[in-house]
Amino acid sequence: MTLHVPALLGSDALAFVDRVLAEARWTDGGRTAGAAARGTKRNLELDPATHGARELQELVHGALAAHPLIADHVLPLRFSRPIVARYEPGMEYGLHVDNPLLGGAAGMMRTDVSVTVFLSDPADYDGGELVLAEGAAEHRAKLARGDAFAYATGTPHRVAPVTRGARIVAVCWIQSVIPDAGQRAIASALHRVHHALVAEAPNTPTTELFLEGYYNLMRLWARP
Repeated sequence: MTLHVPALLGSDALAFVDRVLAEARWTDGGRTAGAAARGTKRNLELDPATHGARELQELVHGALAAHPLIADHVLPLRFSRPIVARYEPGMEYGLHVDNPLLGGAAGMMRTDVSVTVFLSDPADYDGGELVLAEGAAEHRAKLARGDAFAYATGTPHRVAPVTRGARIVAVCWIQSVIPDAGQRAIASALHRVHHALVAEAPNTPTTELFLEGYYNLMRLWARP
């Protein structure tokens, strides 16, 4: 599963991001890597003490939570707090798989879908592609400023070395109401058919029969 979300952040949101980043303080990103990935992660992360950092995180979270493509394709239950990461020349993140769980016992969440929100103009840096390993093939994403890219968290991936400029992104994780990726893809397709039927043919026997089956399937698969 991969999903490109164009213009997740609009011009006003990006202007606010720029104001926060203009005064940003950065810390070693290796502190938030899992034990297996710590040796392959070379980047910087926005210091939470930076003025406006929390508001920036809430801005990204709110945009993801409100976007219809995320709602229809991911079927989200909860979101992690976004991390803002910076890659300067020579920095990269080697091939890895993200942690399956985030948080402590009091607030643990399962990670089903990973999201990268691009905050830098791709013309302002070289390298830095998000590279997904899909069997023998690779899928590369280097999107416009404000765009988001979502993919199944279990996918091995890396960030290619940056050779010029600075790549700045916000990353977060989503727990879906349906843990299984195959079931989630089916439910997502049915969810979109549901929208179309309700809009185009409400109160018909076909729509009622479809909704009965769709809702009962969701009861079988959903894990709130």
